[in-house]
Parts: sequence; C-alpha cells; structure tokens
Amino acid sequence: MYGLGALESAIGLQRELCVLFTGDLETARLGAAGIPGSIVRSFLCWFLTEVGSYDEGLILVERAIDIATTQGEPYSELLALLAKSGNLRRQKRYSEAIACLEYGLGLIERNGYDVILPHILGTRAIALARSGEGPRAVRDIEARLNSERENRAGPLELYYLNAGYAEALSAAGDVRRGLATADRAVEISRSVSNPCLMAHSLGLRARLRVLLHDANGSDRDLAEQRDLCSRYGIVAET
Repeated sequence: MYGLGALESAIGLQRELCVLFTGDLETARLGAAGIPGSIVRSFLCWFLTEVGSYDEGLILVERAIDIATTQGEPYSELLALLAKSGNLRRQKRYSEAIACLEYGLGLIERNGYDVILPHILGTRAIALARSGEGPRAVRDIEARLNSERENRAGPLELYYLNAGYAEALSAAGDVRRGLATADRAVEISRSVSNPCLMAHSLGLRARLRVLLHDANGSDRDLAEQRDLCSRYGIVAET
C-alpha cells in the first residue's frame, strides 16, 4: 500500500495491527524474525511521517524502540531507529536524527545487517549535509561505494544511498555531481513507481537545479512534485 501511494489505507491497516499487537501479543515473536508489535509501530511512524503527523509518529516509534530493547531484539530496534530518524529529519532535528542513525550503525556492525547499511548511510548523509558536514558525508558514502557491496541492496536502500550522496556532494560544493546523483535517485523512484520517493527525489533535484540556475527544470520538477503530493496526500520535505 505504501509503495502504491495508498497512504490512508496503509495507515489504517497499521493502526489495526497496533491494536492487535497489544497486551501479551505486544512482545510476541509468533515465529517472525523480528517482533511484530515493534515493527508495526515503526512502519506506522514511517507512514505518518509521510503525511506530516510527526508527533503521533514519534510516540509510536518510541514504544517500538522500548519493545525491541526490552526483548533484546536488535533488528526490530534498527527498523525503529530508522523510522525515528526520518521523522526527526523531517522536523529539521538533524543532530537527533544523526544520533539515532549512528547508534543504528553500531547495531549493523555488531549483528551483520549489511543489506540495510546503504539506507542508514544515505539518510545519515542527508542529515549531515544539512548540518554543514557535507564532506564527511561524502567520505562515508564513497567508502561504501568503493566496497562494491551496494548491489546486495534493494531499490529502497539504493534510493536513499543516492539521495544522501546527492545532498552530500552538493553541500560539499560539487553541485553538478550532486545533480547527476539526484537524477539516479529520481530514476530509482520511478523504476518502482513509488509516489513518496518520487515526490521527495523531485524536490531534491529541483533544489539542486536552482543552484545551477536551471529554473525551468526546477519548475518542472516542483510541478510534478505538487501533483504527486495533491494526489496521494504526501507532505513534501523542505
């Protein structure tokens, strides 16, 4: 539902699951790799962030983190930290978002969750770039690219890796390479037809095009972004 842009339906289903996974079921594994009671609250935070319901999302994801840490389940905790960091980033609380993601990197290193690493690095790069640490973000991303392990990741992870790299390059002063990387983020979002990722990548590319004095290209991206936001109820990241 999220991938199709059916955010209202996705949020409604996750609310039902949150009600289901209460009481004794809140911490039950039920044969799952993670803890469903934690994971459904993390995803609900993610979806609420897309529609601008930040306060409710934070309350839910804090509970997701509590469930995961109480049960000693690091993968569920990592998903919750990722959802929380996205919420905080959208509120421009960048230092808090970075702290979440750096703790998440520790979980990855200790537990071998390598496939999700591009997502974490990309989202951290966005927060670092907006905090004036573009060169550091570029170094971190390029170390990952030089490892040639990104092909293990899926399109969502590669989207965030490229979006973060684009912002980092631009913040470090290489706007043209940043724009080329933003083009790749847009291509990935279109390849999976995800309206949320499309809206965010178009906004990113529009900002970089302005820096290169491409007002017409920026206007086209923003017009498409506005249409997506209107059709799907997405709150665009600024």
